[in-house]
Amino acid sequence: MALILCPQCGKKISDSAQACPHCGCACGEAKQEQARRYETLSLLERNALDKEFAAVDRCFIRYKHKSIALFVVGWLMLAVSLIGMVVALFVYKGSMSFTQEEYDEVVAQIQQHIDNHTADSADCKILVKRLDEMNAEREEKSKTMGTVVILLALPMVPAIVCLSIQKYGMTKERVLCVKKFQLWLKNQKGIEQTLYLTPREKKFAEGNTEDKKWL
Repeated sequence: MALILCPQCGKKISDSAQACPHCGCACGEAKQEQARRYETLSLLERNALDKEFAAVDRCFIRYKHKSIALFVVGWLMLAVSLIGMVVALFVYKGSMSFTQEEYDEVVAQIQQHIDNHTADSADCKILVKRLDEMNAEREEKSKTMGTVVILLALPMVPAIVCLSIQKYGMTKERVLCVKKFQLWLKNQKGIEQTLYLTPREKKFAEGNTEDKKWL
């Protein structure tokens, strides 16, 4: 015989006592009620019940598969889009026929001719022509780069949609699954279960009674 604490008065009583001799708390009934709760079962017992329910109703399996698929597809499209943009940026920089240093050097030489009042000289005109060619090339490549970036950004839209659905749009499916499991435990096994729902899921469960076709 072991001693336990009474859940009501906190005094030590026998674990075989049906009622606390100090305060009269019905300890036996409380323990019997507690034993019928899903949360008090062992991990092996809960796993066995989960597998048994999965054989009867595959709603949890469908929910998990759909959630994983949306997550993988969403992040894959985001990764492809971002990697493509980085590659396009390097290609853009490497495709120019001049470097930024060369461009700055031409601008500096032209400014020096202007400061020295030799802007009409042949050397200055050659530099101005070269600067115009650089600007024309840069503008053309920038337009091409802009088009490429827009095309690469397009997969971000379905990616964000997939991730949003995976995080926020599957509330109904999860609530239906957990409620089905709760009622199956109660009706088929005589076991009570406490539902642990997020605030969003609670709001759905309370505000969408027309969709609560649990079984």
